[in-house]
Amino acid sequence: PEIKKLCAEAGVAFVMVKEMKKVPWNGAFKWLTPEKAMILLSLRGRTEDKFWFSFFHEAGHVLHDSKKDLIINDGNKNDPREIKADKFASDFLIPSKYEKDIKLFKSSEEIIKFASELGISAGIVAGRYQFLTKKWTVFRDLIKSIDWPTNDL
Repeated sequence: PEIKKLCAEAGVAFVMVKEMKKVPWNGAFKWLTPEKAMILLSLRGRTEDKFWFSFFHEAGHVLHDSKKDLIINDGNKNDPREIKADKFASDFLIPSKYEKDIKLFKSSEEIIKFASELGISAGIVAGRYQFLTKKWTVFRDLIKSIDWPTNDL
């Protein structure tokens, strides 16, 4: 409810939809009117790191792309708008200047301490570690799962 409220105050409708099997997308955005945008997210992957990356990826589109675009985050890594939105989300959550340090983390304690310094969840840092190192099982226990809310967003 809080994210929906904050988005509404900023002129953005926030909508969550249930994940559709065999539909490989996490989010989409569209301008509904010249003053009102919509961010649509699914819980694909059901983890906090993916959710927040997807949210800020779509927010990057709202901030930087044409009001005529409908962009579905389907993993197209060749579209310059997708590259820009990925960079925006990455840098918003964890500035890229920390990536070398993150790749060197050896313990959960290092992840937790660093996350605390940045004021973000350890799961977001653990997810970045996994992405940077391609070690998808390391620090998995730090990443919280997200379940569909009991009250619809």
